[in-house]
Amino acid sequence: MIKTTKGTHLAHLDFLRGLCVLTVVVFHCYAFLTHGHFLAMRETYLQFDRINYCGPIVIAMPLFTFISGYLYAYLRGIGKYSKDKPFIKNKVRRLLLPFIFFVTFFCITTEFQQTDLTTLIKHIGHCIAFGAYNHLWYLPVLFWCFIIIRIFERLSNSKIVLLLFLVIAYILAFVIPVSGFLFNLGKVAPWFYWFLLGYTYFKFRDSLMLLFSNRNRKITLLLLVCVCEIGLIHFFGFPDYKRPQFIASEFVIISIFIIALFIVFEDLTKSEKIEKIFTNNLVKSISKYSFGIYIFHYWLAPIIISSTAKRVFHLEAFAEHYYIFPIVFSIATFIASYIVTYLFQKTKLGKYLLG
Repeated sequence: MIKTTKGTHLAHLDFLRGLCVLTVVVFHCYAFLTHGHFLAMRETYLQFDRINYCGPIVIAMPLFTFISGYLYAYLRGIGKYSKDKPFIKNKVRRLLLPFIFFVTFFCITTEFQQTDLTTLIKHIGHCIAFGAYNHLWYLPVLFWCFIIIRIFERLSNSKIVLLLFLVIAYILAFVIPVSGFLFNLGKVAPWFYWFLLGYTYFKFRDSLMLLFSNRNRKITLLLLVCVCEIGLIHFFGFPDYKRPQFIASEFVIISIFIIALFIVFEDLTKSEKIEKIFTNNLVKSISKYSFGIYIFHYWLAPIIISSTAKRVFHLEAFAEHYYIFPIVFSIATFIASYIVTYLFQKTKLGKYLLG
């Protein structure tokens, strides 16, 4: 849950963040169904794999990173994170320590019976050093985004330089080869662009809101982006989330789409009816536990479709309903992740790691 200094709620951020984490859960749950958990249905699910990799997830992760950059700029604007050492300690505690702890925990709980202790320790060390363990790769990447923007702020406060830096970040996203080393520093380039875009958007937010003060202009902008997206898909094919970077044109279109989406959502919060939807307890609660949901869902999903669960709940037969089963599986994983996060945060360790 995000609040301003006056106590007013940044409702659109909570809503969008919750939507992003839900999209990630659905994306990974469907991916599990193509990995052979249900061999009889694997080929059927693979037919829709392209849609899963090229659907909402292409927007969700950039948007999630955009929100982080936006929120950081907002918090800096109200005087938070003024000193470097407390800021770095905070990000180490909120991102790197959870990464190290959960990599170790997940490796032990999922691989201990399949390998010897020496190999397991080496594997854990390798995952931590290179920042590469399934979905948890994102935590060290986000940590580096905060460090890089902090360095930039020390060098310049000029908005013109900021725009130039954004262009450079866009170019580097396609120039720097992706590699995992030193807590995933080698993978940060494309994701720092989205972080910096959110940061830059906040800096120019008032000007953009004034430019698109007319609601019809916002709707026209969104429609234009959708038309451009359809055109790109028609001529170049779907953007492929499996690649570390999207094609350059997709970066531009997704950037415009996210900015337009933010402008529209910020305008929607002016409506009391919409604000009530954005500020209801469910939305705030999902946003509050979104970090934990992101962490736990990838660990819980295989348990939900484990061999024991298949026997007890007759999942093999249920999986034949390939339109309904992925939805039910995703919802079950999301709810289970929410419950585990809620319970874990009741402990001292959970409060420390997840905030």
